[in-house]
Amino acid sequence: MLSLDGYRSGEGSTVSDRKRADEAGQGGLDTFALLAESIPQLVFTARADGSVESLNGRAASYSGLDIAALASSSEPFWKRLVHTDDLAALLSDWRKALESNEPFESEARLRRADGAYRWHTYSVKPLYRADGVG
Repeated sequence: MLSLDGYRSGEGSTVSDRKRADEAGQGGLDTFALLAESIPQLVFTARADGSVESLNGRAASYSGLDIAALASSSEPFWKRLVHTDDLAALLSDWRKALESNEPFESEARLRRADGAYRWHTYSVKPLYRADGVG
């Protein structure tokens, strides 16, 4: 997994993710990163505001976006890649999922590095820490 803060650990998890997991006594981040890099899907993790924390190599290469540019952007990169006709519905689903803490699936077109749009299914599950922060 690539971290947008520029770090990449040996197993792929971000340094900050590993530190948080160690402090919380949680394991499994290395396993998640290994899985995310092993599957053919585009995978990213995001905060509640949509800003991306990490993405797998396939998502980075599919988008064709520069990792440094993604890290410095105030707008979540995926908003720039979703077809304009599909963005409002996807954002609505995102907000509903955060409010209800319920997962959702949605379909939208995503722009490839070559500019072509392809349909993708978005599967999103909000996760919250024990203190309720997402």
